[in-house]
Amino acid sequence: MIRSLVFIEIVVNNFDMMLEWYTSILGFRLKGEIVSNEDGHWCQLMTSDGDGHLALWKPSDPSKTPDPSGKIRPSFFPIFEVQDLCSFVGRLKASGGVEMLEFIRERVEYRVMTIVDPEKNQLQLYEKRT
Repeated sequence: MIRSLVFIEIVVNNFDMMLEWYTSILGFRLKGEIVSNEDGHWCQLMTSDGDGHLALWKPSDPSKTPDPSGKIRPSFFPIFEVQDLCSFVGRLKASGGVEMLEFIRERVEYRVMTIVDPEKNQLQLYEKRT
């Protein structure tokens, strides 16, 4: 079962420029640190009231970055928290009605997996590890 909306992630071509724009122009603040790993560069931003439901991601794989018209991949997609990602994915597979775009990605602090809805909109399922 979906527990909550974790954040909306915006896929960007130029990470530094977009981070500058969101912070200088729109007034977002960096929440935590910029993460750089095998997936690319990522950061979470927050509003002045502390809402941290926006993130920027520059994928390390150029095929996952949108072209200027945004046609290669969506420029953003919602990320939903689940309690037990493995069990949830198992139920989705059993239903037969969900397309999985990848295997579960294991990270130190979380697990994540991308799926698509019937109209090919991408969604991510996220489990925070404790």
